[in-house]
Amino acid sequence: MNTIFLLLGIASLSTAVVDPDPPAPWLPEYGGEYPPYLYGRDSITPKSKTCEVKSGDPNGDDTSAILKAFNECKEDGHILFSNTTYYVGQAMTTTGLKNVDIELQGTMEWSKDIDYWLNNSLPIGFQNQSTAWLLGGDNIHFYGHGYGTLFGNGDVWYVFNNGTSNLQGRPHAISIHNTTNSLIEGLRFIQSQISNIYMANNTFHKGLAYAMGSIGQYENQVNFIENITAIDTICLDTAYAGRIKSWTGRNTGVPPNGGGGGLGWARNISFTNFTLQNVDTPWYITQCTSYNGVEGGCDTSLFHIENMHWGNTTGTTKNNLVLSLQCSGAAPCTNIDIFDNDLKVQSNGTKPEEFLCSNVEDPKGFNCTGKAPNTSG
Repeated sequence: MNTIFLLLGIASLSTAVVDPDPPAPWLPEYGGEYPPYLYGRDSITPKSKTCEVKSGDPNGDDTSAILKAFNECKEDGHILFSNTTYYVGQAMTTTGLKNVDIELQGTMEWSKDIDYWLNNSLPIGFQNQSTAWLLGGDNIHFYGHGYGTLFGNGDVWYVFNNGTSNLQGRPHAISIHNTTNSLIEGLRFIQSQISNIYMANNTFHKGLAYAMGSIGQYENQVNFIENITAIDTICLDTAYAGRIKSWTGRNTGVPPNGGGGGLGWARNISFTNFTLQNVDTPWYITQCTSYNGVEGGCDTSLFHIENMHWGNTTGTTKNNLVLSLQCSGAAPCTNIDIFDNDLKVQSNGTKPEEFLCSNVEDPKGFNCTGKAPNTSG
């Protein structure tokens, strides 16, 4: 249980064209240029009441104590989780909070009772998904000093589901619901899939690195990914440096494993100052996703991908490929800017020369050398 978030024409030779003035990446406006913004006690506005959550329930389930603290401090309150482990064995709804600080110094660990969660998790009205904790309100500050931890015991679920994802009824540990004017920062998530997002100083060992999507799963529903910035990143033996993928425009099957035909956009995504080592395909887009085993439809998605600014990157690739951008013919990608990539092929030190593109309008900083394959990513 994991927590609480994307070419028309072929040129002759590939040359990475240097963008003399790449656009500035999006940065959050709240509280300064870099996170954390309100980190620590000195920045907390005093509240009229403090409720310290008691731990150590003799039955091994601290849910009642947690709910009691939220109820008593739901307005102008400071809810304090001490530096210990709190065991959560029941679904929780703590919505309607107003002007509340939630300080997590320790760990919240969700139980391994799979049967309970499959039968009692809370529906969230999206993707047929559910959650173990609905949290919401106005003017909430949920902070963990960089070490307060949410632990969903995801490994138990992966073993139960034979190592595959999207088990129907498996809840997210936490979902933020109907929330305004709020800040969540300094929390630690165990193997999380966690949106405006700013990420810096991350290192990826294998895996996918920054993977946005899949999105566009729900027919005629509008979803979006926007204002994402990642800088100063190291990718070691990863599949990608940055990736976006959407479902096709064909609706097949039932979510969470089926779907397609969704609307919306992914835009204003900046990946800069990366160092790569033996990366398969540094920059990757696909709009071919279909988990029902249905092939084709890669040109049918109306989900629009635009304003990608990816570059100022050094290091090595696994092969001769810099990028593969398979965009939908029904909604071509626009304003794709790939700039200042100083890359070498890991095995021989030569400069990678393949820039594979389909349905990319007016690419910036590169020339397409061939057609991108129709793969689901």
